[in-house]
Amino acid sequence: MDNSEKSFGKNLRKLMLSRNMSYTELAKHMDVSVSAVSNWAAGAKMPRRQKIEKLCMLFSVSYEELMAEQKPDNPAPPIAIERTSDEDMLINRYKRLDEYAKHLIRMVIDAEYYRCINQDKKE
Repeated sequence: MDNSEKSFGKNLRKLMLSRNMSYTELAKHMDVSVSAVSNWAAGAKMPRRQKIEKLCMLFSVSYEELMAEQKPDNPAPPIAIERTSDEDMLINRYKRLDEYAKHLIRMVIDAEYYRCINQDKKE
């Protein structure tokens, strides 16, 4: 995975989050599988040029904006967040996983995150 794939994936996740769009919704718009969208968002794979152009149109961004590495001018200072012992245990276990397992965990977390957000909207 090179920097362009990571930047693309990060930018795609930001755009999806800004529009509260799930992997499933984007997959339907793009006529691809949910796993393809997940791979794009994770920076594991890149879509073909035609799909990138379609993403640009869908999100109303330029090719350069979608592909560019975003570097903040003044990064915010890190926020101290207290974690529970269960969260520490999960983080330690996650760190010991291989890349494939980490990818699967991110997919599950993203899916559940979007499910919860969409559920909150309905209530």
